[in-house]
Amino acid sequence: MLFLAVKFAFAGWEMPFGLRLGVDTPETVKKVVMANGGVVEEEGNKIIKQDIVNPDIYGFKVENLNVDYLDYAMFWFYKVKLYQIEYVFPLNMEHEEFYLIGKKLRAKYGNPSRYVKPYLADGVAVWRNGDIEIKLLAPWVSRSMYLTYTHKQLESQALSSDNYYLNKTLSKPSKGL
Repeated sequence: MLFLAVKFAFAGWEMPFGLRLGVDTPETVKKVVMANGGVVEEEGNKIIKQDIVNPDIYGFKVENLNVDYLDYAMFWFYKVKLYQIEYVFPLNMEHEEFYLIGKKLRAKYGNPSRYVKPYLADGVAVWRNGDIEIKLLAPWVSRSMYLTYTHKQLESQALSSDNYYLNKTLSKPSKGL
């Protein structure tokens, strides 16, 4: 009985702007993004390596989104289902942004299941709920910090798709060799 109550409580996790990982389409997300001040700056299929593209994965970069301190956001779709939202924030040498955003996430989602203080190491805070993972990453030597909301099952399928297209392209015989 306790398991059901805990699962039900976590089912209420609110994603950014009410978006639904594993459900929403690019059209739906663009409407929400534009309603919140965002401007789509770039879009297209995922580049796996050099000129190898995955046609199953589509994404777009958004600027001017109504999120405090945000540099830009990336929205990724696997077979037209939103599987990842990535926010990129500036990061100073003291990693103050990590603590500030981490405090906001704790207030919203509770204590993280994994936490590493950003002192002589990458700062990491992870929250998990079923197929959803929220990860705050502040690399020790970087000017950017990353907050990702990921549907883990779809991410796994997207990574398998990347490997399929990468191997398919690399296994083609090269002319002249």
